[in-house]
Amino acid sequence: MVMATMVAMSACTVDAQTDGMVLVKGGTFQMGSPATEAERDADETLHEVTVQDFLMSATEVSQQEYESVMGHNPSERKGSSLPVENVTWYDAVAYCNALSQREGLTPCYTINGTTVTWRLDADGYRLPTMQPLDQETMKLIFNKQR
Repeated sequence: MVMATMVAMSACTVDAQTDGMVLVKGGTFQMGSPATEAERDADETLHEVTVQDFLMSATEVSQQEYESVMGHNPSERKGSSLPVENVTWYDAVAYCNALSQREGLTPCYTINGTTVTWRLDADGYRLPTMQPLDQETMKLIFNKQR
């Protein structure tokens, strides 16, 4: 079985003006579960989260874009304009860092083997699952991962 993983990108700061990116307006919302919700875990406390504006790629990363940065195309179904596939999360993080370095930005990830640390002060590219969140939300996410 072939696992297909598509890569999407977002910029760490709205100051980065990059072709193919669209502005996603930030806002405030309630995250977590109400205390009355059945099977709610202790770390799912309902709280307000504010997300800042950010830039995100308008499309998935194409095979051509991936290959131009990484030097190879891992996709099984080939096509330069098709989304890249058969990449792991680690491959996607490495791509973000390589693209950041190519464009003179500070990479968002520090990679040490299978340990990946997100550099909150970096201005490079990152995966869209790592949007800038408020401090309380970041504490909840990182404390849950430990």
